Amino acid sequence: MRNDKLSFLGPQDIALLLRNSQRRKVTRGEVIVREGQSPEAVFIVHEGFISVRAGDVTVGYFGPGQVLGEIGFLERRTASATVVAE
Repeated sequence: MRNDKLSFLGPQDIALLLRNSQRRKVTRGEVIVREGQSPEAVFIVHEGFISVRAGDVTVGYFGPGQVLGEIGFLERRTASATVVAE
């Protein structure tokens, strides 16, 4: 499961990432990240889809292999949108 955002990672980087990650199962409608809050992790969609919502408007969807929350997490910014499990 590679993504362009992670293409710079080598095998050792990926091993480190996997050792320090955890799988989290979410249910439809569950909020993963709330707009205005600081994300505590970087997320990679393993299966299913999540929606990205700015206010009441859905602005995008993420599916398997896609990465989200990395900018807010790495730059310590608050989330610009709410992420919900579909």
